[in-house]
Amino acid sequence: MPRHKNHNQRECIIFEGPLLKSIQNYLLNKLRLVVQKSSEIYPSAIIASNNLADQFILENWGIRKSQRQNYRNLFTRVRTECRSIFARYLNDGRIDINVSSHKYSFRVYKFSENRGNLILNFVRFRRNSEWAPSAS
Repeated sequence: MPRHKNHNQRECIIFEGPLLKSIQNYLLNKLRLVVQKSSEIYPSAIIASNNLADQFILENWGIRKSQRQNYRNLFTRVRTECRSIFARYLNDGRIDINVSSHKYSFRVYKFSENRGNLILNFVRFRRNSEWAPSAS
C-alpha cells in the first residue's frame, strides 16, 4: 500500500480504487446537501470519519453499526479509507464541489481527533471573504 505523509508528518495510508471513489462521492454528496439545504451565507458541516464510514456502510450494504463485530474487516477497511480521505483533504485545506452548475469551495479545518476518528469542519467560503485562503 502506498503511504503519504500528512501535514502533521504522520503516515496515512492512501488507497486507490472503486471503494475510495465511492466514499469520496458520498462525502461530496453530503456537502452538496449542506449547500442546498442551508439558508446561511456560509454554511458549514462537522463530519467525523467514523460516522461517515458507518453511514456509507449502512446505505450501501444495510449493515448497522451495532453489527460491527460480525463485519469487522468491512468496518476496518472503510474506516481506514475514510480517515485517509479526511487526512488528504485536511492536508489540502480545501475541497471544491459542483452543485447544479455552480462551483462551491469549502475550507477544511481539523475539529478534533479521538482514537483515530478524525473530525473535520467544512466551512464554505467565497473568494473575498474572511474564510478565503490567503494569497501566499
